[in-house]
Amino acid sequence: MHFPNLPTDNLYKFLALSGVVVVLVSIFYPISRLGELRQKAIELAAEIKILDLESKRLTVNHSQLEREVAAFEKQLSAAEKEKRPTPGDIDSIEKIHNQLRTRTLKLETSNDELQVKLVKVSAKNDQLVQLVRYVEYFVNVMYGGIVIGVLLAWVGFGLWYVRVQRPQDLLLKQQIENKAT
Repeated sequence: MHFPNLPTDNLYKFLALSGVVVVLVSIFYPISRLGELRQKAIELAAEIKILDLESKRLTVNHSQLEREVAAFEKQLSAAEKEKRPTPGDIDSIEKIHNQLRTRTLKLETSNDELQVKLVKVSAKNDQLVQLVRYVEYFVNVMYGGIVIGVLLAWVGFGLWYVRVQRPQDLLLKQQIENKAT
């Protein structure tokens, strides 16, 4: 892509047009970045919701397993309190003990999964907070660029008109009047 050459014959015109370019870049570049950042923020928010739902599901499973373990422990302690266990009671106690061990392992696994999901949610939340900071940064850059660009353009066009264009207009007017007389 070929950009037209900025006028370098006059410092004031160059200053003014540079200000216009700064304004345009300050508006369109941050807007393009903001679009990307907003899309990423939407994706992160969706991931956070999914992880939060999984975390809630694991919390419910965890609570259920805790209740089951407590019930098995009750059964086991009740069975152990009987004075003379029969071979059937011993089998029952071993069965309850194995079930208790299995449920405890599932509970520990569930707890580990829950902790991993909570860490992931926290990390995604941190990413989302960072994206919000980037958005705020680009908005500030946009406003700063617009202010600087407008000032450059205003000063450049003002000085160009006062110091160059007005004297040229007066000179041209005098030349026309001299030719007319």
